[in-house]
Order: sequence, then C-alpha cells, then structure tokens
Amino acid sequence: MVTADGRLLHVDAESHPDLFWAIRGGGGNFGVATRFRFRLHEVDTIVGGMLILPATADVIHSFVAEAEAAPEELSTIANVMPAPPMPFVPEEHQGKLVVLAMLVYAGDVEAGERAVAPFRALAAPIADMVKPMRYPEIYPTDEGEYHPTGRCGRCSSTPSIAPRRRRSSSTSKHRPRRWRSRRSGSSVARWRVCPTRRRRSRTAGEGSW
Repeated sequence: MVTADGRLLHVDAESHPDLFWAIRGGGGNFGVATRFRFRLHEVDTIVGGMLILPATADVIHSFVAEAEAAPEELSTIANVMPAPPMPFVPEEHQGKLVVLAMLVYAGDVEAGERAVAPFRALAAPIADMVKPMRYPEIYPTDEGEYHPTGRCGRCSSTPSIAPRRRRSSSTSKHRPRRWRSRRSGSSVARWRVCPTRRRRSRTAGEGSW
C-alpha cells in the first residue's frame, strides 16, 4: 500500500502490524491499497438469508445482544431503515422502520438453524428468507430488467445501544437515519466493537495488503 507520505509498504500481521490492524477496521485515510493477497476458506452449504423484523426498541437492543452472544460461525449485518418496496415485504410495512438483517451461518445445517432461532424469536418476522443454501446463493446474480444504480449513504457505528438511543431510533418524528450494526463470522470476516476502539480478530480473508 502507499501511505500518505508516499512510502510503498508491504503490510501484514508481521510487517507493520499496527498499520495492518488500522486498515482492517481502525478507520480510514491510512493509505491506498494497491495489491491484495487473501487466504481463502472453502464454504459449501450455509444457513442464511434476509430476515426483516419490526424496529422496536426491544428488538433492536435484543438483536445486538444476540449477535454478540452468537457462535463465531454466525455472521450478522443489521440495518435499521425504512422497509423498501420489495415484493416479499407486505405493503402495510413498506416505508415503516424495520430491522433488515442478513444472516450467514457457515457450518452444520442443524447447528445453523439453532443459531438463527433466537433472532427469529425476537418478534414475528415481516419477512423470513433464511434457509439452507449454497454459499454463492447469498449473492444472487442480476436477472431480468434489473439494473444497479449508484447511491450514496451515511452510516455510523456505535459500541452499544443505550435506552435513550433506543427510544430515539424507534420513535423519532424526524426522518430516520440509517443505523448499521455488523458482527461478522467465519464466512466473511470477524470483528467485534469495543468501547474504546474497533478490533478485528480471525478473518476468512486474512492476508496482506
């Protein structure tokens, strides 16, 4: 990678480890990556898909708690956002604030079903597309007349969800802001949010930058 002062560095866990930590989740503006080397892990059948839940204060708080307690094989990405007008979202929920989550369990199917069960139990799902599938199916190919469009969004990370934050995110009369909580497991990457800094641990794509 090329640093801000123009140096060309090979960065990995042994060479410039602090910089390696930083560019893997510590923040931005550390330099420009010009080449990547990944260590890949074979993944076959997973339990995964989209789960949409009502965005009540209890559901948001409980989702974060369940994600922190989940086994390392489970990855979760949750967005608190207005429900999009997708065909599988009932019309009465479209435009209302929901928790739109993506779950991936990389491991035994029965264990995966047990791992995702607590998330399904948080509330009656608005949409539940979590099921056993081949790993590539979690990223479906474009079909028909679908054409991706460019967009820009702003997200923020938080180490915890305090009661005041929970009330404001579910009852605010203003336009809701998109909030993202991410805890990723073995199938993509793993990192936990600490009160003072963001730390990444073992990742499926460990390598050098």
